[in-house]
Amino acid sequence: MIRGIGFRPGLTLRISDPQSVTVTVPKTAILDLLPASFRVALVLSQAGQYRLVVQQLDGESSAPFLLDVARPAGPTPQVDAVSPSSTIVDAMPQQVSLIGLNFDASLAVRIVDPDGAITEKRSPDVTTNGDSVIQFLLVFSKIGTYTFSVWTVGGIGSNVADVRVR
Repeated sequence: MIRGIGFRPGLTLRISDPQSVTVTVPKTAILDLLPASFRVALVLSQAGQYRLVVQQLDGESSAPFLLDVARPAGPTPQVDAVSPSSTIVDAMPQQVSLIGLNFDASLAVRIVDPDGAITEKRSPDVTTNGDSVIQFLLVFSKIGTYTFSVWTVGGIGSNVADVRVR
């Protein structure tokens, strides 16, 4: 939940991560917009300081809001690769494999589709092969980039891996 004043339809949210990489949240991912608040689901997978700026449709921008994210205790899942790395739109489910470290059966896989919608897959829809491979089925129904991250029950998130869909 983002709170403030003067939010208007058509606004965008820009987020800069601790390495100063800036992304613009798709307008479709900004939900329940009111003059004093809106909701947006964000994956802040790196420890450090994030910078959030709201920009109105007329170009007016908010002052930056700085958000410090601490590294949680415990082993952090790490995604080293995703297979397939690219694919085509298809109505049939495709097997996705995440290869990395510190995986276990209690993990959830967070998927952000090209429109910014977030879904989670957990056991029994997700299977693990040792502590380094997670597999699941997914329908790639939209053109664009799908982003995957792995989360522990304690809220520790991995880095992200992308699949490009054409």
